[in-house]
Amino acid sequence: MLLLGAAYQAVAPLREVAPHDLWRRYLSLIFDGLRPEGSQPLPVPAPTAVHLAPAGRASTESPSVDRSATGGT
Repeated sequence: MLLLGAAYQAVAPLREVAPHDLWRRYLSLIFDGLRPEGSQPLPVPAPTAVHLAPAGRASTESPSVDRSATGGT
């Protein structure tokens, strides 16, 4: 979901001036980055549930979060 959101956020400010399917370019870049031949060990471990819980609470408590792009999730 984060990667899809990133593609949307990259294109959203340009929606009035760029082609309507520009999101496809960014989604292709994301998919290219996920290919195994380009993989390397990551420099930092993934966040754990302990790290994510406060972020989840903050996003549900904040009235300024726009959930319309993610279907309300």
